[in-house]
Amino acid sequence: MHTRLSYTIMTCKFPRILLPLIAALVAAAFTVSCSSDDNEPSPVPSPPPSPVKVGRAVLVYMLADNNLSGNDYRNLSDMAAAAAEGALQGNRLIVYHDDRNAAAPSLKEVTAEGIKTIRGYDITGFSTDPVRLSAVIKDFKEVAPADAFGFVFWSHAFGWQMANTPADTDVRPQWLGDDCGRHMDVDRFAAVMQGQGFDYVYFDCCHMASVESLYEMRHIAPAFVASCAEMLAAGSPYRKILRHLMADTPDLVAAAKATFDHYDAMTGKARTSTMSVIDAAGLERLAAVTRDIFSLHPRLPQQYSPQNYERDVELADGVRRLFDFGDYMDALCAGDPTLEAPLARWHEALDGCVRWKAATPAIFNSLVIRKHCGLSTFIMRQPSDADVSGYNRLKWYSDVAGTLYPSE
Repeated sequence: MHTRLSYTIMTCKFPRILLPLIAALVAAAFTVSCSSDDNEPSPVPSPPPSPVKVGRAVLVYMLADNNLSGNDYRNLSDMAAAAAEGALQGNRLIVYHDDRNAAAPSLKEVTAEGIKTIRGYDITGFSTDPVRLSAVIKDFKEVAPADAFGFVFWSHAFGWQMANTPADTDVRPQWLGDDCGRHMDVDRFAAVMQGQGFDYVYFDCCHMASVESLYEMRHIAPAFVASCAEMLAAGSPYRKILRHLMADTPDLVAAAKATFDHYDAMTGKARTSTMSVIDAAGLERLAAVTRDIFSLHPRLPQQYSPQNYERDVELADGVRRLFDFGDYMDALCAGDPTLEAPLARWHEALDGCVRWKAATPAIFNSLVIRKHCGLSTFIMRQPSDADVSGYNRLKWYSDVAGTLYPSE
């Protein structure tokens, strides 16, 4: 049990007659201590030493100014425990922490000795603002120079779906992150992240194994770890996965598998997890072979019931937007001999893109997972579906999905 410690400051009272004597003694001591040769130059303070470059530095962008508050501190505690056990392997772990209970966000370092605050940030903006993200990445690289960089995004997310933001904001069709109800567009996130040198992005948030979202971000890192469905608010088990993320050569499959195994071993609603490791280089070919199939304008069977990844409680308007990509493509090509070869090429491209995947039998004991290819997608059943939540503003739509229905 934690106990709040209180300290009493002891005050000393001197007889009034002694005060002149005390003042004289203090003045004399001050005169002696300050005497020096007037010709002796004042010492020039040495600049602080430059940070030592390490093999890898990882930035965790932790946005907990929302209903995930509390889980952030549990995850930080797990990180500190892992660091004390040697998980950092001589490398550095930096956390940008936007905490609901703190006055302002701060940049922290997790070390084997504990967690220390490096610097603070003002509260005039939101952590979902690309300007703030850019500033944090700059600060991160200054305080933790390294040969390689990894990035962990910790918050809420909803794939490519429309952000629920106030009407006076510039709303776009994709979002991730939650700072007091403000979100970040995937395309703006990608614009900041591109060229920053991160060799992986680990999404510790829901629904980011969306082919539309990852295609939007395909140039920001060689690999992604993400989930098609919801992730529990408790987040990833950092005490188990941190050593895989912090290694000079990170093992993303081991990290994803450790997260999945952690939740797969649970019972009831807690047995909830879908995890995927995606190679970004494979997204271009997957897009090309998908476009080849869509350009033939196949149609889904009328009675098709797709594998979806959204529970009813997640739907604001009753419209589902996240379905299993493989289940959809198999149904789209079923029964058409001319599509057998293109579908085989599609599955080859999918295998070249999804390095590893796993799913529990259900999500929160309510959404049954009968098929899981490692990526989700939106299903357009008619041309007007392109307008759903601004889907037609996605690069995936302009490059791929827009070919499904012939232009009038």
